[in-house]
Amino acid sequence: MCLFGGGGGEPATITKPDYTAYNQQFDLQKAAIENQITNQNTTMQNTLHNALSEKQDALSQLAIASQARANATSQAAMQLSQVAGPPPREKHAKPPKTGVDDRGVKTKKGKGSYSQSSNRPESSILILLTGAIMSFQINQNSNHVTEIR
Repeated sequence: MCLFGGGGGEPATITKPDYTAYNQQFDLQKAAIENQITNQNTTMQNTLHNALSEKQDALSQLAIASQARANATSQAAMQLSQVAGPPPREKHAKPPKTGVDDRGVKTKKGKGSYSQSSNRPESSILILLTGAIMSFQINQNSNHVTEIR
């Protein structure tokens, strides 16, 4: 008792279906999807390119406006300086007073200041320090030492 035709009859044939129609339909759908994605990418790239070019144009206009404003400011400053004249000299720009004039010492200057007169009540001492000769006056009435220049 053979159920399901396992007996002797005609041998079974397996027919392979024709997939070319399915393959063509798949290829068409795949190409349509790829075209759609490519078109979207192209559209987005064009939009980005347009935005970047508009940004560059705006930056160029801003640079031109800044240059014009700088030129106008420079020209206004030049006109104002010609009308007002040079600024007054600042007080702190003077050289500082140093030396004998600041201390209020009244001394002779020039060759005559080096001579020693014998009619002074002070005695003079010459001291040799590290190769420099310095002359000091010692007042005998007080213990005050001054340097002679």
